Amino acid sequence: MDGVMCMTVLMLIIVYNNGPYTSATSITKELPNPHPKYGFTAMSKYDPDTIILGGTNYLYRIYMNDLEKEVEINIGPRLDNPMCYNLDNDQCIKNPYDSYIKALLINNNKRQQQDEIIICTSLFQGSCGKRNITTLELLPGYSDLSGHREPVVANNKLASTVAFLAPGPSLNGTTPSTAMYVGASWTNTGLRAIRGLVPAFSSRNTENFSFTYVDVPTKSNTMVDDITRDSFPIQYIYGFASGNFSYVGTIQKPSVVAENFVSKLIRVCLFDKHFYSYAEAELKCEFNGKTYNLLQAATVSKPGKHLAATLGISKDEDVLFGMFGHGNPNDPINNNKESAMCIYPIRKVKQVFTLNIKTCFKGTGRTGPEHISSPRNCQSTPFDIDDDYCGKYDFNTPINGPESVKASRAIGINTSASSLIVTTTHAGYTVAFIGTRTGHIKKVSIESSAIANEYDDVAVDPGFPILKDMFFDEDERHLYVLTPNKLVKMVVQNCSQYTTCEECKGANDTYCGWCSLANKCTLAQECLEYNSPLKWMGYNGETCTKITHVYPDKIQKDNKLAKTTTLTLNISNLPTYMGTYKCAFHGYGKTIETAANRTSPNVVKCDTPVPNELPPFPTGTDHITMRLSVVIMELDFVSANFTFFDCEVHTKHSCYRCTFSVFNCTWCIKNHLCTHYPVMDCSTKDDFIAGQNSAGMTVPHDSGPNSCPSIDPSKRQNLLVPSGTEKIISLSLKKLKPYQKPIRCAFAFNSQTEPQGEIANMVDMGVVVIIKCKQTRFFYPGDSESYNVPLKILWGDQYPKPLDNPHNVQVIMYKCENMASSCGECLTQNEAYSCGWCKKSNQCSLQSSCTSTNSWLPNTENCPNPRITRIYPLFGPKEGGTLLTIEGIDLGKSYEDIVKNVDIAGVQCSPIRMEYVESKKIVCTTGTYYGQEEKKTDQVRVTVAEKLTATSKEEFTYVDPEITDITPTQGPKSGGTRVTIFGKYLNAGTVRRACFGNETFECKLIEESTFSSRVTCVTAPSNSVFTTASLYMDFDKQRVNSYFTYRYVQDPNVTEVNRRISFVSGGLKVLVQGNGFIPIQNSSPKMVFYRSNPNQAVTAYYGECLVLNDVTMECSTPQVEPSMVTKQPNTPDKAGVAFGFVIDNVQNIRNFSATHDVFFQICADPEISVFPNDKIKSFQRKSNEYLTISGINLDQLRLEKDDVVIKIGKSECNITSTGRQLTCRPPREPPSPMKSGRYPEVEVTIGKNLTFFVGFLKYEETELALPLEYIIMISVGGGVLILSVIVVIIMYRMKSKKNNSMMRKMQIQMDNLESKVAKECKEAFVVLQTDIDQLMNDYMSGNNAIPFWDYRTYCMRVLFPQDGDTNHPVIKDLEVDYARRDNVEKGLKLFSQLMSNKTFLLIFVRTLEGHKQFKMRDRVNVASLVSVALQTKMEYATDILKTLLAELIEKSVDGKNHPKLLLRRTESVAEKMLTNWFTFLLYKFLKDCAGEPLFLLYQAMKKQVSKGPVDLVTSEARFSLSEDKLIRQQLDYQQMEIFVTDLHEFSSPIPVRVLDCDTISQVKEKILDVLYKHVPHSSRPVKDDVDLVLYDKSAHTAEWANGNKGSRLILQDDDSTTRVEGEYKRLNTLSHYKVPNEALMSLVEKQPPSYNNLSLTNSEKSNRFYENVPFYTRSPTLNRSITPQDVHIELDNYGVKYYHLVKPHDSDPTGDGNRGSKMVSEIYLTRLLATKGTLQQYVDDLFERIFSTAHRGTVLPLAIKYMFDFLDDQALLHNIMDTEVVHTWKSNSLPLRFWVNVIKNPNFVFDIYKSNIVDSCLSVVAQTFMDSCSMSEHRLGINSPSSKLLYAKDIPKYKKWVERYYQDIKMMPAISDQDMTALLTDESRQHADDFNTTAALYELYKYIQQYYEDILAALEEDEFAKKNRLTYKLEQVRAAMESEVYC
Repeated sequence: MDGVMCMTVLMLIIVYNNGPYTSATSITKELPNPHPKYGFTAMSKYDPDTIILGGTNYLYRIYMNDLEKEVEINIGPRLDNPMCYNLDNDQCIKNPYDSYIKALLINNNKRQQQDEIIICTSLFQGSCGKRNITTLELLPGYSDLSGHREPVVANNKLASTVAFLAPGPSLNGTTPSTAMYVGASWTNTGLRAIRGLVPAFSSRNTENFSFTYVDVPTKSNTMVDDITRDSFPIQYIYGFASGNFSYVGTIQKPSVVAENFVSKLIRVCLFDKHFYSYAEAELKCEFNGKTYNLLQAATVSKPGKHLAATLGISKDEDVLFGMFGHGNPNDPINNNKESAMCIYPIRKVKQVFTLNIKTCFKGTGRTGPEHISSPRNCQSTPFDIDDDYCGKYDFNTPINGPESVKASRAIGINTSASSLIVTTTHAGYTVAFIGTRTGHIKKVSIESSAIANEYDDVAVDPGFPILKDMFFDEDERHLYVLTPNKLVKMVVQNCSQYTTCEECKGANDTYCGWCSLANKCTLAQECLEYNSPLKWMGYNGETCTKITHVYPDKIQKDNKLAKTTTLTLNISNLPTYMGTYKCAFHGYGKTIETAANRTSPNVVKCDTPVPNELPPFPTGTDHITMRLSVVIMELDFVSANFTFFDCEVHTKHSCYRCTFSVFNCTWCIKNHLCTHYPVMDCSTKDDFIAGQNSAGMTVPHDSGPNSCPSIDPSKRQNLLVPSGTEKIISLSLKKLKPYQKPIRCAFAFNSQTEPQGEIANMVDMGVVVIIKCKQTRFFYPGDSESYNVPLKILWGDQYPKPLDNPHNVQVIMYKCENMASSCGECLTQNEAYSCGWCKKSNQCSLQSSCTSTNSWLPNTENCPNPRITRIYPLFGPKEGGTLLTIEGIDLGKSYEDIVKNVDIAGVQCSPIRMEYVESKKIVCTTGTYYGQEEKKTDQVRVTVAEKLTATSKEEFTYVDPEITDITPTQGPKSGGTRVTIFGKYLNAGTVRRACFGNETFECKLIEESTFSSRVTCVTAPSNSVFTTASLYMDFDKQRVNSYFTYRYVQDPNVTEVNRRISFVSGGLKVLVQGNGFIPIQNSSPKMVFYRSNPNQAVTAYYGECLVLNDVTMECSTPQVEPSMVTKQPNTPDKAGVAFGFVIDNVQNIRNFSATHDVFFQICADPEISVFPNDKIKSFQRKSNEYLTISGINLDQLRLEKDDVVIKIGKSECNITSTGRQLTCRPPREPPSPMKSGRYPEVEVTIGKNLTFFVGFLKYEETELALPLEYIIMISVGGGVLILSVIVVIIMYRMKSKKNNSMMRKMQIQMDNLESKVAKECKEAFVVLQTDIDQLMNDYMSGNNAIPFWDYRTYCMRVLFPQDGDTNHPVIKDLEVDYARRDNVEKGLKLFSQLMSNKTFLLIFVRTLEGHKQFKMRDRVNVASLVSVALQTKMEYATDILKTLLAELIEKSVDGKNHPKLLLRRTESVAEKMLTNWFTFLLYKFLKDCAGEPLFLLYQAMKKQVSKGPVDLVTSEARFSLSEDKLIRQQLDYQQMEIFVTDLHEFSSPIPVRVLDCDTISQVKEKILDVLYKHVPHSSRPVKDDVDLVLYDKSAHTAEWANGNKGSRLILQDDDSTTRVEGEYKRLNTLSHYKVPNEALMSLVEKQPPSYNNLSLTNSEKSNRFYENVPFYTRSPTLNRSITPQDVHIELDNYGVKYYHLVKPHDSDPTGDGNRGSKMVSEIYLTRLLATKGTLQQYVDDLFERIFSTAHRGTVLPLAIKYMFDFLDDQALLHNIMDTEVVHTWKSNSLPLRFWVNVIKNPNFVFDIYKSNIVDSCLSVVAQTFMDSCSMSEHRLGINSPSSKLLYAKDIPKYKKWVERYYQDIKMMPAISDQDMTALLTDESRQHADDFNTTAALYELYKYIQQYYEDILAALEEDEFAKKNRLTYKLEQVRAAMESEVYC
């Protein structure tokens, strides 16, 4: 195929579904196996974020959230030999063995105080080892190399092993231990003596995997007898611990001699070190007499409350759930038919085991089982055995109980189960997730031990088993599922997909229920008051709320009276709701609401809308159906359809339409009216015809459409009239009434009907009346075939009314001459037209129009001159069968005319009836030609009606096709190869086919490549390599054989490509290694790149390939889209592009990336720099010089020399090197230019597709030929010059000798300074490279990680920052004396009405602002109070704001101040109200979009600052964005890691990173940050309320000597050990206390001074601050009541001054003192750059999020667009054309007034603590933000502050963002008033109860009191105020507020 091919390949996804359901959307993430050859086998959940995943030969650490692979480590193959006892023996021959993971556990090593991985593999006799939980490396003492190890588990791939951790026997007799319980199948792999060391079931310690107890007589294990091991296989399925026992489920024989298999439960007491308590009991699962004997999977879980109730147990008890199959475990194929679930309460299990043990201790039965020990008679004892018997006695052991644990099947599934997990929902339901061997997850709701239902089936990995390890995430919203091929994260529910109650409950999903009042399908916990009756309806139980009946169910629309109808709605299961009800009618783009009330528990009544509010009826319909819903809390709660109909729409149509209506409509004949109220709308004397759906009438009437007076409906045909003729139209009428006279006929010519029509003659025939219309001339102009004339029959005299015309009988005028262009077409017209062919005029006409009688042919004759115009095909095989198409004119009127009258060369061609087109086309099948000549050519003849013959001009040829050659003769067995067949007449016939031997190997012909001498076909696939039989071709009925065969060879295979990087334009050469390329060299092989699209389609991009030999192919990389770039400079590479090779139909290499896990990286196109200086570069011809060409993006492509061609003119430049630059050696002689020019051109071509013109190369001479005398003169002159220079140098040296000493000193100083600068810069850039993303991910891993303040707190912090968020009156009850409360509340109600008057409010604000005593603080306060008071009237508040802003703008434009200063500062109430307005309306945008990057910036800033020292006293830091807060000294400090523990918790100590120079307060803050990383700051303990305790076992310092050695020490900032330096005391740090790295610490409640240095007694432990609450879940009781800024140290106490890192030197001007090595302070400004670089991405993300009109689906808030449009309108109003002014207004209104405030004070938005150093850094970012919004030029100078210098290069970029942002907003569609009103109304409704608006009014009234006289005067002067009597109303308010109350 020529050219560049780019096609879209649709991906066919075949979903294997084994059940009735599928939920493709359930899977949210997948991690494909990185090594598909080695399947996944096991996984364990480590913490809320981490999965440890194991596969054959590999171990992985996976991040749970997005299934990203964090760490991968290889664990196999390893050199091993199971036949060797000691692998280190030289005689042992070792080979590589794969490592199969048999056990993978997470252990908390209390001795080492760390978590670790226990991993047991098949290697080294089935040994175990330990690995680091973070790095996955082996821990010290463990090796995966040769050596002897303890055999623990099965040592081959297939043998089963179960291992789990649980409490075990005490190792020292007192302290319980953690034991590893292992059940391992016997294997014959390796030495029998070694395998004999592996018990069937054992308890092992987790330190070295030895048995927990070993003695001469007993050990903590159970062995299978050596004799029976080989014949008694045990398959271990599942192990667990419950209560005081460990259990293992197995499959084994019931006895040694049995052949069948059963499931058994093994039990051992956890604390029985001798295993005396070992017992077995059969586990039975039965149903209808059938026993499911094979345990497939099991799990232990707590039941939901509903299941627990049916089981008769507590929901806190354990229940064993098992999946069982039926059959033989050694015949898995026949066992895959069915599985059953059985449920066993552990209480019942314990009872069965206790019964069996008691039976034996009573002397009944025998011990056993026999495969463990020889059975003995049970000994009778008097001992009492209870449910907790723990092997106290060494007899009657082991026990093989006669009683079995039984259960009946709860559910059966039609496949074999492989895994199982069970959980409970919030609503108390129990749900199981069953993994199958076919790769599905089945979801099952469990209702009781006998009833369970499958409700969903998810195809996870069809065809592959779900492995046994499954688990949930922390909140149980996701399930993690493992198969050999992938790890899958799937949601356990997707309730939101169900949109109706019926869908929600019909899904039978245990998680989902219908939340009635929210009107949506939700989880129980997401529904408010979910446990109230009918508030949340689960999948079973209550039925959905439904409107069961509406009375009346439909009504007639009343067009005359504006009245409504009361509807009665019967509603089933209507929940209790005490609020307001409404009815809403939805439809046709309208929603109409009416009031409703609930009259009884299941009845709601409401009125229909007023008729004129209803939407118009669609044209042609008599009704509208609207959705009638009951509205509760602004939600459509329940709905049903309701119909409004209107009979009157049929009045303008007919009686027939009226009475045929589905509604109760009646036709009044005299009034000619269709009505629902016939008696009311028509006279009782009228004649009525009731509709077919009439409800019954009391007056006489006829019924049904057939009773309507009308044109007789039995006469349905139209009336045909030739154009230009006169005719009397006759019609029959039926059901006429006597008074329906006279009858008139009206014809609508030219779309106009005569008003009255002409009176027709009537003949009464009794049943019908015959009318004859007046003779009328019918004519129409033009060339159309016919013209319809609408006909109306009218009755009545004065006002004629139309009579019904049910079938729309019309008069059709026609013209024969326009109906046919040929004789044949004319004579085949319908006989009713009476058309014939006029030979004289040679046209179709009426007989009367043909002037010659003999020349007119009626339709009974045949046309005299048939003609053939075309035949095809022109060639056909002699044996016939070709479908010959004949096209022509007058080729018969019917099939019978030509059926036996088509022939070619005397051979009949048989016409096909279905293909015949009258007079125009014949398709016939050619017969057999028996002539012996090579070909026979003749004309085609058609004889019509056996007398008229037509002969074709073209000739048809009978031929014998022949095959002469084929190419290629071999191709890949996958088929798809294009084979060209050569020969003669290969295009003959109509149906052609080519096959190699038989139809199985048909070679599909390509029609567009079919010619007489060659055809092309595509081969079919083959299953094997072989040579086919000979090729044959079928041409219609003729088969042509040949002797050519085709050989199927092995498919080509690709093993390697020599490069995996390309660029957008492509064309780079790629050498492809493989085999089998020669057979496909003519198949046009191609290289292909794939691009996946979101709609699961894949776009392919192709590059050509050339076969070099059988093992090598050269391809060109395809040209791709620029958006596919994956590799860019200085940024991490993205996921590469998948690639492959398209060679015929070979599939195994079509996606090479999928099979070999390699991808192509795509770079942006390189750019080549043109030559400077007018693109001309000089080149010295004789100098052997190289030509160097520079460019961009060259180095990352790793170009080879043959990838680049540099042409100089018509010659090439020899490439010598590639890299960042291209270097080549030009030709010696100047090449000829490619075009006419002075110099040769230089062109660079990279690959095949990218060419650059660089410039011209100018060749120049390097030798200078001079005469001899010139050379002598130059030499003499040169000598004189040299002597002069020597004299000058001697003089200079003598003069400079004096300064040598000084220069040496300066050099030494400079060297020292340079070394210090280098060291400091190095440190700065090391910090710059530190990756803080891990720290951020750790913080963001918790639930609800971003601690947003609630709406009210957030608003209070912005509106009233000085008053806090708890004490302001507007969030408290009105504080008024009880005696005055009634009067005050009455007055405030009047005041509220007054504030709702726009005139008053504006006068109030203007008067206050005009008063001299009204200060700035008052303006801010009044603006905030007004905003709060109007918060429930946001639409009105917005109107006030716009008015005030408009006045402010007008004042600014007309005044002296420049308009740009508008909104710069808060100098008016309007400006603060604008801030508040944005504060209210942008809260949701902050939470949904902009809050996240702001929070990340704050966290990044906090983390980065804390990496270096921070001075507690001065708040200066080593890492800062602010120069003012930068430590300018060189400080020595060390990073440390301490461990914080809780003595009452089993969890291991928590590591915390600190600095040795941190004060104790700083350490406590860092500890609290780690312990409470997911807790909002206001809910954390205060650092001053806790003490930091250091624990140690030995005394290292003098400080320890005062207390009990080996005990504890409380650390403090200031104590008796604090160092005093003159008038200063230095705060204590960790280095002061000499705290070692990895020290153990704890936080306790603040202790009295005497408590220090004392041991921690038991009584004190019980009073510890944290008590028994774990670190991760504790909710502290000591919550702060002060803001973070109030927490501080008394730094100047009784004249004592403190310092931390840097001591002030007020009296030392040199500043030398103790500050360490001081140097030029500006050198330390490199730290500013380091900090800035680290935080750059977070700053960019924040700015980008703010300055984007859309981000991740979050659209621009309407408020911003609305306000910006207002400012644009104001600019136009005041004729301000300077765009900079409007830009400044917008910047001052939103970025300055809102965003800068939020950026500087993130604690307004989040519940966090903002330190002074973080505050200073945020100020720098805020300043940069404001600079970015300015349009003024960003000029910098030597005195510019460092904060501006830091972001000097970034601000121009940000400015472009801002300009684009403003422009994008301007181009957005304007916000309609309706949309803005809806937004503001919704805002008011949502936050109606957040503030005490009455209290806000009360605070505002205080300003009324203060400025009362001024306000009163202003009201008196205003006309509108006078008109509205506002003065009087204000006085009323004052009278009510200030009236005295007497008790």
